Amino acid sequence: VTGPEPSALENILRSWQVMFLHSLSISDAVSFVYSYKHQAAEMAKELFHWRTTRNMTSFRPSLCAVALHVWNRTCQPVIKSIFEQQATGIKKLDRPDLLQVRLATETRKVLMEQ
Repeated sequence: VTGPEPSALENILRSWQVMFLHSLSISDAVSFVYSYKHQAAEMAKELFHWRTTRNMTSFRPSLCAVALHVWNRTCQPVIKSIFEQQATGIKKLDRPDLLQVRLATETRKVLMEQ
């Protein structure tokens, strides 16, 4: 985790993704997840236009929506991990390995079914 804010987008997403979200005045994972929950369709249209104006490979708005969904699903376990680490009093927060988060979730589901 770099910088003072562990949920900063720079710690989670790629630089061009961070640049796009900063253009929407979104600077951390919590703000992104909240915005995505309430404005996913509008954000997808904005991503489409943002990529077009920068001469980047443009995708249909529906594919931009899929990309935002993936970013959202990437940010959620990171936020959860940060909150859990803060609750236990850990001072130096670690970014979770997303594969481990997925395995832990799957293990929890299996245990709950038993």
